[in-house]
Amino acid sequence: MNRRQFLTVLGAAGAVGSSSLFPSAARANGDGVAKHLIIVFASGGWDTTYLFDPKPDSPLVDTPSGDWRLFGNSGLWVSDSRPNVSQFLDAYGSVTSVVNSINVPSVAHASCTHRMLTGSRDASRPDVAAIIGHELGSDTPMPYLDIGGNARPGVLGSDMGYMGDNNQLRGLLLEAEAPTPPRGTDWHRYFATDDEYDRVEAYVQSRAARAAGRGDLGENARRLESFQSGLRRSHQLRDFETFFSNVGRGRTFEDQARVGVEALQAGVSRTLFLSLDGDFDTHTDNAEQNELFDSVFGSLLALFDKLATTPGHTAANMLDETIVLLASEMGRTPLLNGQQGKDHWPITSCMVMGAGIRGNQVVGGTDEGLGALNTDLDTGETVDTGGVVLQPEHIHSALLELLGIDPEPWFPGAPALRGLHA
Repeated sequence: MNRRQFLTVLGAAGAVGSSSLFPSAARANGDGVAKHLIIVFASGGWDTTYLFDPKPDSPLVDTPSGDWRLFGNSGLWVSDSRPNVSQFLDAYGSVTSVVNSINVPSVAHASCTHRMLTGSRDASRPDVAAIIGHELGSDTPMPYLDIGGNARPGVLGSDMGYMGDNNQLRGLLLEAEAPTPPRGTDWHRYFATDDEYDRVEAYVQSRAARAAGRGDLGENARRLESFQSGLRRSHQLRDFETFFSNVGRGRTFEDQARVGVEALQAGVSRTLFLSLDGDFDTHTDNAEQNELFDSVFGSLLALFDKLATTPGHTAANMLDETIVLLASEMGRTPLLNGQQGKDHWPITSCMVMGAGIRGNQVVGGTDEGLGALNTDLDTGETVDTGGVVLQPEHIHSALLELLGIDPEPWFPGAPALRGLHA
């Protein structure tokens, strides 16, 4: 199907009405508020034309081969060589929104990753999962659990736990797996006893009291609270030794997904960071994107199947109370380079899925050269006048709202992309 035929089909679909073609996504919980966020991150910067933002017949874009698939108000690029993409959309498209034309104003991996996750250039800013964990996870020992290893907790570091490359967190909790103490010492515990905990907390509080005027305001107060919060959380974590004794040491994405969902279900954490296998940084042989996308959606299927079959806290299953953000740090240039690869591009796409998400839709859009078009934040549609160029913080504000959190203190001046809301 060429571009003109595709647009003709889209026009017919619009005339019929998308609600008659696709089921609408139900709100996840009885109260319409999600309880968890999972970030799934694909490193390297993907070519959005391989799925999210196809450009058939555009002379300004080198595109892959494949077939069109209608997806709500727009279309996605699919192929028989990427069967996992179609399987995922068949199973979970009703709770999936694609977001195009996101501007991350850089072409450097580190800065784009930070901007995509935090909505800011400030290195101290926490990512959106850290914020949500902080706001909602006061009853958990690790509000934010980083299993993939690329989270940005910023100033909220005391709320985050890191599993380690080989799940070394087990060694902190399980005495049988603790490293051998240095020769000549008998020290082997990593967590304080009840008595030690009380003594340390009393010491910190007394020091803060003696430093009145210096330790009760601003950065000093924040650091004291951060230390005491971390101490309290480490004490809570001892209650989950049984959970961690059943956590394996696997590092594939499927291992990450299994451990992460079980951690949410067990009350260990509220938010997760998971990292996908593979690297999308295809400066040579851009056709590798095809296999990478199929791998991504095979991993997503495993994650969503795990969520759908794990009992929820208040809903039937964890999928009904969890939002998943699938993102990469940047896009790739419209045209191939001399090595048949594509270089870095500051316009990218993401997917937002799960509880309370309006499904079967594509939000935002780009012109024929992959330049960002303005988007109406309330509808998600591209507009000729008004609207904004989408930034990561517009998506993050929407996620906070969906989880019942006021985004203004965290993302001032960045209104939510409410076109994502069911």
